[in-house]
Amino acid sequence: MNKHIQSAIAITYIGLITLAEIAPVRTAEWKVGALGLDKLAHTASYAVMLFLLFPLCGKKRLIAVSLTFAHGVAIELIQAYLPYRTADPYDLLANVIGIFLVMVFVIPTLKRLLRGG
Repeated sequence: MNKHIQSAIAITYIGLITLAEIAPVRTAEWKVGALGLDKLAHTASYAVMLFLLFPLCGKKRLIAVSLTFAHGVAIELIQAYLPYRTADPYDLLANVIGIFLVMVFVIPTLKRLLRGG
């Protein structure tokens, strides 16, 4: 896929995630049990974010990991100052789990599949 298209997709996705994380929302609707659906959403959204950034960073994957993690930290800091949002360290933990899953399972599996083994 063309790098410009990949970049546009990644930037659009990150913009939409950012809007979703700073927009006013009733979080009670997302809470189910001790770990709410919001944690699953964080894990999935940050996994997808990293997956979209990896090809743009080439062999410098640490840059993609750092950018994804920094985005999560920045959002939690911003949420701490928004009267209608709450910063939650468990959200950051869920983000890290999404990053971890891509690094440990998704990328190695894709590499294996692309090599034909």
